[in-house]
Amino acid sequence: MNEVDAAEPTVVFTTDFEGIGIFISDWAPLGWSRGVYVSGHGDDQWCRANADWMRTLSNAVGYTISAHSSASALYCAKLGVNDETGYSSISSGYPDPGMDAWVRFAPPEADRYDGMTLTFWYWAKTGPSDYNGELTDLLRVNVNNGTGTRTAWTQPYADSQGWRMATVEMPAGTVWMEWEYKASETPLGHYPGALIDDVTVVTGKVLPGPPTSHVVGMSGYYNARTVSVPVSMSDADRISLHYRSGEGTWTKYVDDAHSDGLFTGSPITFKAPGDGRFDVFSIASNLTDSEPMKSVAEASFIIDTVSPTVSMTAPIDGSLIGTGSVKVNWTADDVGSSLAKTEMRIDGGGLTAVSGTSYTFGSLTEGAHTVTVVVTDLAGNSAQASVTFIVDLNAPAMTFTPTGTDVARSSKISVSFQDEVDKASIGITVEGVQGSLSWSGDAITFTPSSLLAPGSTYEVTVAGKNAGGDGFSETWSFSTVEDRGTITGIVRDGNGDPVAGATVTLSSGASTTTDDNGRFEFINVSSGNYTVSVSKDGYQTLTMEVEVTPMQFEELGTLSLGSGGGNASTTYYIVAAFGFVVLLAFCCAFYIVRRRG
Repeated sequence: MNEVDAAEPTVVFTTDFEGIGIFISDWAPLGWSRGVYVSGHGDDQWCRANADWMRTLSNAVGYTISAHSSASALYCAKLGVNDETGYSSISSGYPDPGMDAWVRFAPPEADRYDGMTLTFWYWAKTGPSDYNGELTDLLRVNVNNGTGTRTAWTQPYADSQGWRMATVEMPAGTVWMEWEYKASETPLGHYPGALIDDVTVVTGKVLPGPPTSHVVGMSGYYNARTVSVPVSMSDADRISLHYRSGEGTWTKYVDDAHSDGLFTGSPITFKAPGDGRFDVFSIASNLTDSEPMKSVAEASFIIDTVSPTVSMTAPIDGSLIGTGSVKVNWTADDVGSSLAKTEMRIDGGGLTAVSGTSYTFGSLTEGAHTVTVVVTDLAGNSAQASVTFIVDLNAPAMTFTPTGTDVARSSKISVSFQDEVDKASIGITVEGVQGSLSWSGDAITFTPSSLLAPGSTYEVTVAGKNAGGDGFSETWSFSTVEDRGTITGIVRDGNGDPVAGATVTLSSGASTTTDDNGRFEFINVSSGNYTVSVSKDGYQTLTMEVEVTPMQFEELGTLSLGSGGGNASTTYYIVAAFGFVVLLAFCCAFYIVRRRG
């Protein structure tokens, strides 16, 4: 905001002392306070006097005293006891001799005003009407600029002859203004003192305050690299935008039209250098001040301009399916902002939200059907894929193996037909696997050219023609066993007795101890080469190399134990039967020779 130098003055504060509260402490949030300048008179203070208290004061002095415009005014001695009479000052009709009290107003934003004008109405009677000497009991206005206080106005006559208006000009830098009432120890007589009412403070020029700004109202994701960044700002005529990509350094944003990075309004059009996560904050400034530099993001968002990917995996496009229950499979991925939703339609119908990467139609009618899957990411990018298939309820009946999980890696894939088919047209494809086909009666078998991968899922499709020449296709899947097994063994000493408490360690870091029968076991062991070490205090440490191979016996050779009392040697065999709970372990036991002392 630029400084305001309006034709009409700006009102800083105005009051007729109605509706605020009885005590000046009630006005503290507005910038008001009160106090005394002399000790011993802490109870003699300014306070608001309403119509009832005005009548009390009038009765005490013998003539009518009322507020200037409304029912209330501030009276210099509303609070406190008159030491001469023993009654309250307002009931006595005159202030306590020797009192010196002040009531102060500090405009909350005084530093923004290039000078202020104070106008107020006062009623004063501190001496006889014809008194022309120096006033010893009087009302005055003091102003403070933060470093010192000076008197800017003093009651001119002992008797104001009713309500009069006073005007005080206060220069720029004024922090507060106060009304002080001072009574001498020997007043000119018993006079009521002073009241003030209808206070107004105005300024002709409002300087801008400290500028502030904050990025607001941004979405978390955008699918374009040009982004509108809204900024809320106060007392500012320029703003700059600072950004960082990922965990990079903060950079002041500039464009062709704003080479200095200073923008005059909101929103700011931000052109991102690429996709990814961006953090932003704003800095506001005006002609006299600027916001402190920030280090924490006010908003974060992700720009993703790349569409997700989706691909239909089953059934095969154009395939003939012999059942109305059809399972459709697909894969989908998004590298920028992750997927937000997946929708599907069949035969041109409306989109329906689905979850996962498959959907089963329960009872499709015969004929051609097209299924379309639409995926949308968090930034709003979308992609779609379709598959068309034909439902033919006359497709041949068949059974196929294997299915399910924990299928042996050496398995063959077979399909057995219960209806007559055109054998020459039948084929089996296994995703990512080469192999050969062979027939035996009404069953066709696919033999993989190598072992299937452990812990993998394979999709199998059998396709061909029935006896009438109509094409068909069926798809299913299975998963192979994990590439893990169990190693067990028994440790014995030179006499053939089992050794309990021996430590057996694999080079992979796994370790166990033998039980009371000398037996040990390692489970979930991956295939590969290992060094087995057996040790116990008082015995020689044994080591041997083991190659664990799925479903094969591995002869480890003869292990010469050696000892002071002779040699101990034997041959060890280990079987790692992956996918089976029961394993042939070491066919012969470990023999450990005790050291001679």
